[in-house]
Amino acid sequence: PKEHSLATLVPNWVNESLDTTQEVSGEVITLLYIAGKKAASVKTKLSKSYPGEVGVLSSKNEIDFYQEVFRLLQPLMRNKVKTNFTLLIEEADRVRYDFVSGLLQTVALENPLLSCKIVVVESFFKKDSIQDIMISELGDKTPYVRYVSGTREVLRFSEINIEENIDSDAVLLVSGGVYLITGGSGGLGQQLISFLQQTPDMQIIITGRSASSSVDIPNVVYKQCDVSNRKSVIDLISWIKSAYGQLNGVFHLAGSHSDGYILDKDIKDSLAVLTPKISGVQNLDEAIGNAALDFMIYFSSIAGAFGNIGQSDYAAANAYMDSYVYYRNELVRTGNRNGITKSINWPLWENGGMQLDEGTLGLFAAKGIYPLPTQEGLTALQRLMKSAQEQVVVYYGDKHRIVSDIIVKQ
Repeated sequence: PKEHSLATLVPNWVNESLDTTQEVSGEVITLLYIAGKKAASVKTKLSKSYPGEVGVLSSKNEIDFYQEVFRLLQPLMRNKVKTNFTLLIEEADRVRYDFVSGLLQTVALENPLLSCKIVVVESFFKKDSIQDIMISELGDKTPYVRYVSGTREVLRFSEINIEENIDSDAVLLVSGGVYLITGGSGGLGQQLISFLQQTPDMQIIITGRSASSSVDIPNVVYKQCDVSNRKSVIDLISWIKSAYGQLNGVFHLAGSHSDGYILDKDIKDSLAVLTPKISGVQNLDEAIGNAALDFMIYFSSIAGAFGNIGQSDYAAANAYMDSYVYYRNELVRTGNRNGITKSINWPLWENGGMQLDEGTLGLFAAKGIYPLPTQEGLTALQRLMKSAQEQVVVYYGDKHRIVSDIIVKQ
Protein backbone atom coordinates (compact mmCIF):
# COMPACT_ATOMS: atom_id res chain seq x y z
CA PRO A 1 0.00 0.00 0.00
CA LYS A 2 1.11 3.56 -0.75
CA GLU A 3 0.71 4.56 2.89
CA HIS A 4 3.38 2.04 3.93
CA SER A 5 7.02 3.13 3.94
CA LEU A 6 10.40 2.56 5.56
CA ALA A 7 11.05 3.83 9.06
CA THR A 8 14.73 4.03 10.03
CA LEU A 9 16.04 4.71 13.53
CA VAL A 10 19.47 4.94 15.11
CA PRO A 11 20.66 4.58 18.72
CA ASN A 12 22.06 7.63 20.48
CA TRP A 13 23.45 8.25 23.95
CA VAL A 14 21.50 11.15 25.45
CA ASN A 15 22.21 13.11 28.63
CA GLU A 16 19.35 12.43 31.03
CA SER A 17 19.27 13.17 34.74
CA LEU A 18 17.47 10.82 37.08
CA ASP A 19 13.87 11.57 37.98
CA THR A 20 14.37 12.03 41.70
CA THR A 21 10.61 12.15 42.30
CA GLN A 22 10.30 8.41 41.61
CA GLU A 23 9.78 6.32 44.68
CA VAL A 24 10.10 2.58 45.11
CA SER A 25 6.82 1.52 46.71
CA GLY A 26 5.37 -1.80 47.79
CA GLU A 27 7.16 -5.11 47.91
CA VAL A 28 10.16 -5.18 45.57
CA ILE A 29 12.87 -7.79 45.11
CA THR A 30 16.12 -6.01 44.26
CA LEU A 31 18.99 -7.87 42.60
CA LEU A 32 22.33 -6.48 41.46
CA TYR A 33 24.88 -8.58 39.59
CA ILE A 34 28.37 -7.44 38.67
CA ALA A 35 30.45 -8.78 35.78
CA GLY A 36 34.17 -8.31 35.18
CA LYS A 37 37.57 -9.12 36.66
CA LYS A 38 37.12 -6.77 39.61
CA ALA A 39 33.53 -7.79 40.32
CA ALA A 40 34.29 -9.55 43.62
CA SER A 41 36.00 -6.44 45.04
CA VAL A 42 33.04 -4.26 44.02
CA LYS A 43 30.60 -6.69 45.57
CA THR A 44 32.38 -6.32 48.90
CA LYS A 45 32.20 -2.54 48.55
CA LEU A 46 28.52 -2.43 47.53
CA SER A 47 27.17 -5.12 49.86
CA LYS A 48 27.53 -2.78 52.84
CA SER A 49 25.12 -0.18 51.50
CA TYR A 50 23.05 -1.64 48.66
CA PRO A 51 19.46 -2.48 49.72
CA GLY A 52 19.25 -5.79 47.92
CA GLU A 53 21.08 -8.94 46.95
CA VAL A 54 24.50 -8.37 45.33
CA GLY A 55 26.09 -11.14 43.27
CA VAL A 56 29.05 -11.75 40.97
CA LEU A 57 29.03 -13.22 37.45
CA SER A 58 32.22 -15.09 36.66
CA SER A 59 31.86 -16.54 33.15
CA LYS A 60 34.97 -16.48 30.98
CA ASN A 61 33.27 -16.17 27.57
CA GLU A 62 30.13 -14.72 26.03
CA ILE A 63 28.19 -17.96 25.53
CA ASP A 64 28.80 -19.03 29.14
CA PHE A 65 27.88 -15.53 30.31
CA TYR A 66 24.52 -15.70 28.54
CA GLN A 67 23.81 -19.06 30.15
CA GLU A 68 24.78 -17.75 33.58
CA VAL A 69 22.44 -14.76 33.30
CA PHE A 70 19.67 -16.90 31.81
CA ARG A 71 19.82 -19.35 34.72
CA LEU A 72 19.47 -16.46 37.15
CA LEU A 73 16.51 -14.97 35.33
CA GLN A 74 14.51 -18.05 34.33
CA PRO A 75 13.18 -18.84 37.85
CA LEU A 76 12.37 -15.15 38.38
CA MET A 77 9.85 -15.33 35.51
CA ARG A 78 7.43 -16.93 37.98
CA ASN A 79 7.66 -13.96 40.36
CA LYS A 80 4.36 -12.37 41.29
CA VAL A 81 5.99 -9.31 42.87
CA LYS A 82 7.99 -6.45 41.35
CA THR A 83 11.58 -7.49 40.75
CA ASN A 84 14.42 -5.17 39.75
CA PHE A 85 17.43 -6.86 38.13
CA THR A 86 20.49 -4.75 37.36
CA LEU A 87 23.71 -5.74 35.60
CA LEU A 88 26.74 -3.56 36.40
CA ILE A 89 29.72 -3.58 34.03
CA GLU A 90 32.74 -1.43 33.12
CA GLU A 91 33.05 0.40 29.79
CA ALA A 92 36.04 -1.73 28.72
CA ASP A 93 33.89 -4.89 29.04
CA ARG A 94 30.83 -3.68 27.14
CA VAL A 95 31.30 -5.80 24.03
CA ARG A 96 31.77 -8.86 26.22
CA TYR A 97 28.68 -8.44 28.36
CA ASP A 98 26.13 -5.87 27.19
CA PHE A 99 24.58 -8.09 24.50
CA VAL A 100 22.41 -9.68 27.19
CA SER A 101 20.35 -6.50 26.80
CA GLY A 102 18.39 -8.54 24.23
CA LEU A 103 17.60 -11.12 26.90
CA LEU A 104 16.87 -8.50 29.59
CA GLN A 105 14.43 -6.56 27.40
CA THR A 106 12.65 -9.81 26.48
CA VAL A 107 12.34 -10.68 30.18
CA ALA A 108 10.46 -7.42 30.79
CA LEU A 109 8.18 -8.09 27.79
CA GLU A 110 7.32 -11.62 28.96
CA ASN A 111 6.79 -10.62 32.62
CA PRO A 112 6.10 -6.89 33.12
CA LEU A 113 6.68 -7.27 36.87
CA LEU A 114 10.37 -7.74 36.10
CA SER A 115 12.36 -4.61 35.38
CA CYS A 116 15.86 -5.19 33.99
CA LYS A 117 18.62 -2.73 33.26
CA ILE A 118 22.31 -2.46 32.43
CA VAL A 119 24.48 0.18 34.08
CA VAL A 120 27.91 0.90 32.55
CA VAL A 121 30.58 2.88 34.40
CA GLU A 122 34.04 3.88 33.22
CA SER A 123 35.63 2.21 36.24
CA PHE A 124 34.29 0.49 39.33
CA PHE A 125 36.83 2.43 41.40
CA LYS A 126 36.67 5.93 39.92
CA LYS A 127 36.09 8.96 42.14
CA ASP A 128 32.34 8.87 41.37
CA SER A 129 30.96 6.77 44.19
CA ILE A 130 29.70 3.48 42.77
CA GLN A 131 27.49 3.12 45.85
CA ASP A 132 25.77 6.45 45.18
CA ILE A 133 25.28 5.63 41.49
CA MET A 134 23.72 2.23 42.09
CA ILE A 135 21.44 3.41 44.89
CA SER A 136 20.31 6.40 42.81
CA GLU A 137 19.39 4.04 39.93
CA LEU A 138 16.98 2.06 42.13
CA GLY A 139 13.42 2.41 40.89
CA ASP A 140 14.41 3.86 37.50
CA LYS A 141 13.31 1.58 34.67
CA THR A 142 15.55 2.86 31.86
CA PRO A 143 16.93 -0.35 30.28
CA TYR A 144 20.43 0.92 29.45
CA VAL A 145 22.38 3.62 31.30
CA ARG A 146 26.02 4.67 31.27
CA TYR A 147 28.08 7.17 33.27
CA VAL A 148 30.73 9.13 31.36
CA SER A 149 32.91 11.62 33.28
CA GLY A 150 30.21 11.86 35.92
CA THR A 151 27.42 12.48 33.36
CA ARG A 152 24.47 10.10 33.19
CA GLU A 153 23.53 9.03 29.66
CA VAL A 154 20.72 6.77 28.46
CA LEU A 155 20.37 4.86 25.19
CA ARG A 156 17.54 6.20 23.06
CA PHE A 157 16.45 5.50 19.49
CA SER A 158 15.51 8.38 17.20
CA GLU A 159 14.30 8.56 13.61
CA ILE A 160 16.79 9.35 10.90
CA ASN A 161 16.45 10.10 7.20
CA ILE A 162 19.06 7.86 5.59
CA GLU A 163 18.87 9.91 2.40
CA GLU A 164 20.43 12.82 4.31
CA ASN A 165 23.13 10.79 6.07
CA ILE A 166 25.24 9.63 3.15
CA ASP A 167 28.97 9.15 3.52
CA SER A 168 30.39 10.38 0.21
CA ASP A 169 33.61 8.42 0.82
CA ALA A 170 31.83 5.12 1.36
CA VAL A 171 33.26 2.29 -0.74
CA LEU A 172 30.45 0.43 -2.44
CA LEU A 173 30.44 -2.75 -4.47
CA VAL A 174 33.24 -2.87 -7.02
CA SER A 175 33.34 -4.54 -10.40
CA GLY A 176 35.48 -7.67 -10.19
CA GLY A 177 35.09 -7.78 -6.42
CA VAL A 178 34.90 -10.91 -4.26
CA TYR A 179 32.12 -11.07 -1.66
CA LEU A 180 31.24 -13.56 1.06
CA ILE A 181 27.67 -14.21 2.25
CA THR A 182 27.47 -16.47 5.31
CA GLY A 183 24.16 -18.29 5.44
CA GLY A 184 23.69 -17.26 1.83
CA SER A 185 21.72 -20.25 0.60
CA GLY A 186 18.50 -19.20 2.39
CA GLY A 187 15.72 -17.03 0.98
CA LEU A 188 17.28 -13.75 2.08
CA GLY A 189 20.65 -14.84 0.70
CA GLN A 190 19.06 -15.39 -2.72
CA GLN A 191 17.65 -11.85 -2.70
CA LEU A 192 21.06 -10.49 -1.74
CA ILE A 193 22.80 -12.41 -4.53
CA SER A 194 20.44 -10.85 -7.10
CA PHE A 195 21.21 -7.42 -5.70
CA LEU A 196 24.98 -7.95 -5.76
CA GLN A 197 25.00 -9.29 -9.30
CA GLN A 198 23.82 -5.93 -10.61
CA THR A 199 27.54 -5.09 -10.34
CA PRO A 200 29.45 -6.81 -13.22
CA ASP A 201 32.15 -9.48 -12.94
CA MET A 202 31.50 -10.17 -9.29
CA GLN A 203 32.48 -13.39 -7.54
CA ILE A 204 30.23 -14.46 -4.67
CA ILE A 205 30.93 -17.18 -2.11
CA ILE A 206 27.98 -18.36 -0.05
CA THR A 207 28.21 -20.68 2.94
CA GLY A 208 26.03 -23.02 4.91
CA ARG A 209 26.38 -26.00 7.23
CA SER A 210 25.13 -28.51 4.63
CA ALA A 211 27.64 -30.46 2.54
CA SER A 212 26.09 -29.16 -0.68
CA SER A 213 23.61 -26.59 -1.94
CA SER A 214 21.02 -26.52 -4.71
CA VAL A 215 22.13 -22.99 -5.62
CA ASP A 216 23.21 -22.95 -9.28
CA ILE A 217 23.98 -19.36 -10.27
CA PRO A 218 26.87 -18.11 -12.44
CA ASN A 219 29.79 -16.67 -10.45
CA VAL A 220 28.35 -18.01 -7.19
CA VAL A 221 30.25 -20.73 -5.33
CA TYR A 222 28.90 -22.65 -2.36
CA LYS A 223 31.28 -23.71 0.42
CA GLN A 224 30.35 -25.74 3.45
CA CYS A 225 31.29 -23.81 6.59
CA ASP A 226 30.01 -23.77 10.16
CA VAL A 227 30.70 -20.15 11.13
CA SER A 228 30.55 -21.04 14.82
CA ASN A 229 33.59 -23.30 14.30
CA ARG A 230 36.85 -21.30 14.43
CA LYS A 231 38.90 -23.67 12.23
CA SER A 232 36.12 -23.92 9.66
CA VAL A 233 36.07 -20.13 9.24
CA ILE A 234 39.87 -19.79 9.16
CA ASP A 235 40.01 -22.48 6.46
CA LEU A 236 37.26 -20.71 4.47
CA ILE A 237 38.99 -17.31 4.49
CA SER A 238 42.29 -18.97 3.62
CA TRP A 239 40.65 -20.74 0.65
CA ILE A 240 39.08 -17.48 -0.61
CA LYS A 241 42.42 -15.66 -0.45
CA SER A 242 44.13 -18.56 -2.24
CA ALA A 243 41.45 -18.94 -4.93
CA TYR A 244 40.76 -15.25 -5.64
CA GLY A 245 43.63 -13.32 -4.07
CA GLN A 246 41.25 -10.92 -2.31
CA LEU A 247 38.09 -10.47 -0.28
CA ASN A 248 36.26 -7.16 -0.68
CA GLY A 249 33.28 -7.48 1.60
CA VAL A 250 31.36 -9.74 3.97
CA PHE A 251 27.63 -10.04 4.62
CA HIS A 252 27.00 -12.07 7.78
CA LEU A 253 23.52 -13.63 7.49
CA ALA A 254 24.11 -17.01 9.16
CA GLY A 255 21.77 -17.75 12.05
CA SER A 256 18.83 -19.73 13.35
CA HIS A 257 16.08 -19.32 15.90
CA SER A 258 14.33 -21.59 18.38
CA ASP A 259 11.41 -19.63 19.75
CA GLY A 260 9.78 -20.15 23.14
CA TYR A 261 9.03 -18.35 26.38
CA ILE A 262 11.95 -17.98 28.79
CA LEU A 263 10.05 -19.95 31.43
CA ASP A 264 9.83 -22.97 29.08
CA LYS A 265 13.19 -22.69 27.31
CA ASP A 266 15.90 -25.32 27.52
CA ILE A 267 19.23 -23.50 27.60
CA LYS A 268 20.74 -26.20 25.36
CA ASP A 269 18.42 -25.14 22.54
CA SER A 270 19.74 -21.60 22.85
CA LEU A 271 23.30 -22.60 21.99
CA ALA A 272 22.38 -23.26 18.35
CA VAL A 273 20.87 -19.75 18.24
CA LEU A 274 23.74 -17.95 19.97
CA THR A 275 26.80 -19.47 18.32
CA PRO A 276 26.25 -18.57 14.62
CA LYS A 277 25.94 -14.91 15.58
CA ILE A 278 28.34 -14.56 18.53
CA SER A 279 31.06 -17.08 17.65
CA GLY A 280 30.45 -16.39 13.96
CA VAL A 281 31.23 -12.69 14.30
CA GLN A 282 34.31 -13.41 16.42
CA ASN A 283 35.63 -16.08 14.05
CA LEU A 284 35.14 -13.97 10.92
CA ASP A 285 36.88 -11.02 12.52
CA GLU A 286 39.81 -13.14 13.72
CA ALA A 287 40.20 -15.01 10.41
CA ILE A 288 40.20 -11.82 8.32
CA GLY A 289 42.23 -9.85 10.88
CA ASN A 290 43.74 -6.65 9.50
CA ALA A 291 43.72 -7.82 5.88
CA ALA A 292 42.30 -5.47 3.22
CA LEU A 293 38.50 -5.28 3.36
CA ASP A 294 35.95 -2.66 2.25
CA PHE A 295 33.15 -3.60 4.61
CA MET A 296 31.69 -6.10 7.07
CA ILE A 297 27.90 -5.94 7.28
CA TYR A 298 25.92 -7.85 9.91
CA PHE A 299 22.30 -8.70 9.11
CA SER A 300 20.84 -8.23 12.57
CA SER A 301 17.22 -8.12 13.74
CA ILE A 302 14.88 -5.64 15.39
CA ALA A 303 14.82 -8.15 18.25
CA GLY A 304 18.46 -7.26 18.97
CA ALA A 305 17.53 -3.64 19.60
CA PHE A 306 14.30 -4.05 21.57
CA GLY A 307 13.97 -7.70 22.60
CA ASN A 308 11.05 -9.82 21.41
CA ILE A 309 8.60 -12.12 23.15
CA GLY A 310 9.67 -15.74 22.66
CA GLN A 311 13.08 -14.79 21.25
CA SER A 312 15.31 -14.08 24.26
CA ASP A 313 18.31 -15.93 22.84
CA TYR A 314 17.81 -14.64 19.28
CA ALA A 315 17.54 -11.08 20.63
CA ALA A 316 20.79 -11.45 22.60
CA ALA A 317 22.63 -13.05 19.67
CA ASN A 318 21.71 -10.14 17.40
CA ALA A 319 22.46 -7.58 20.13
CA TYR A 320 25.98 -9.03 20.25
CA MET A 321 26.49 -8.22 16.57
CA ASP A 322 25.16 -4.70 17.15
CA SER A 323 27.63 -4.19 19.98
CA TYR A 324 30.53 -5.73 18.07
CA VAL A 325 30.11 -3.11 15.33
CA TYR A 326 31.33 -0.36 17.65
CA TYR A 327 34.16 -2.53 18.96
CA ARG A 328 35.41 -3.44 15.47
CA ASN A 329 35.06 0.10 14.13
CA GLU A 330 37.23 1.31 17.00
CA LEU A 331 39.86 -1.24 15.90
CA VAL A 332 39.57 0.23 12.39
CA ARG A 333 40.13 3.72 13.78
CA THR A 334 43.29 2.56 15.59
CA GLY A 335 44.65 0.85 12.46
CA ASN A 336 44.08 -2.75 13.62
CA ARG A 337 41.29 -3.62 11.17
CA ASN A 338 40.13 -2.54 7.72
CA GLY A 339 36.68 -1.89 6.30
CA ILE A 340 33.71 -0.15 7.84
CA THR A 341 31.51 -2.35 10.05
CA LYS A 342 27.73 -1.93 10.04
CA SER A 343 24.80 -3.67 11.68
CA ILE A 344 21.31 -3.45 10.19
CA ASN A 345 18.45 -4.46 12.49
CA TRP A 346 16.05 -5.78 9.87
CA PRO A 347 12.37 -6.59 10.33
CA LEU A 348 10.83 -9.72 8.81
CA TRP A 349 11.44 -9.77 5.04
CA GLU A 350 8.46 -10.66 2.85
CA ASN A 351 10.47 -13.26 0.91
CA GLY A 352 13.32 -13.79 3.35
CA GLY A 353 12.61 -17.40 4.15
CA MET A 354 11.62 -16.94 7.81
CA GLN A 355 7.89 -17.43 8.25
CA LEU A 356 5.49 -16.21 10.93
CA ASP A 357 2.01 -17.57 11.60
CA GLU A 358 -1.05 -15.51 10.70
CA GLY A 359 -1.74 -14.68 14.36
CA THR A 360 1.72 -13.16 14.89
CA LEU A 361 1.53 -11.25 11.60
CA GLY A 362 -1.83 -9.91 12.77
CA LEU A 363 -0.33 -8.69 16.05
CA PHE A 364 2.37 -6.81 14.15
CA ALA A 365 -0.17 -5.39 11.68
CA ALA A 366 -2.20 -4.07 14.63
CA LYS A 367 0.87 -1.96 15.49
CA GLY A 368 1.31 -0.80 11.90
CA ILE A 369 4.26 -3.15 11.22
CA TYR A 370 4.35 -5.27 8.04
CA PRO A 371 6.86 -7.61 6.36
CA LEU A 372 9.49 -5.77 4.33
CA PRO A 373 8.96 -6.10 0.54
CA THR A 374 12.11 -7.35 -1.19
CA GLN A 375 12.65 -4.31 -3.42
CA GLU A 376 12.15 -1.89 -0.52
CA GLY A 377 14.66 -3.91 1.50
CA LEU A 378 17.30 -3.97 -1.22
CA THR A 379 16.88 -0.25 -1.86
CA ALA A 380 17.31 0.35 1.87
CA LEU A 381 20.43 -1.82 1.90
CA GLN A 382 21.95 0.18 -0.96
CA ARG A 383 21.35 3.43 0.93
CA LEU A 384 22.50 2.04 4.27
CA MET A 385 25.77 0.88 2.74
CA LYS A 386 26.42 4.52 1.83
CA SER A 387 25.17 5.80 5.17
CA ALA A 388 27.54 7.24 7.75
CA GLN A 389 25.64 5.33 10.45
CA GLU A 390 27.17 2.29 12.12
CA GLN A 391 23.86 0.76 13.26
CA VAL A 392 20.38 1.34 11.82
CA VAL A 393 17.03 -0.17 12.81
CA VAL A 394 14.63 -0.69 9.90
CA TYR A 395 10.85 -1.07 10.03
CA TYR A 396 8.24 -1.15 7.28
CA GLY A 397 4.61 -0.10 7.53
CA ASP A 398 2.81 2.85 9.09
CA LYS A 399 5.95 4.94 9.59
CA HIS A 400 4.40 7.65 11.79
CA ARG A 401 2.78 5.15 14.12
CA ILE A 402 5.87 2.92 14.39
CA VAL A 403 8.19 5.81 15.26
CA SER A 404 5.68 7.38 17.67
CA ASP A 405 5.21 4.08 19.53
CA ILE A 406 8.97 3.60 19.96
CA ILE A 407 9.50 7.15 21.22
CA VAL A 408 6.57 6.90 23.67
CA LYS A 409 7.86 3.58 25.07
CA GLN A 410 11.23 5.20 25.73
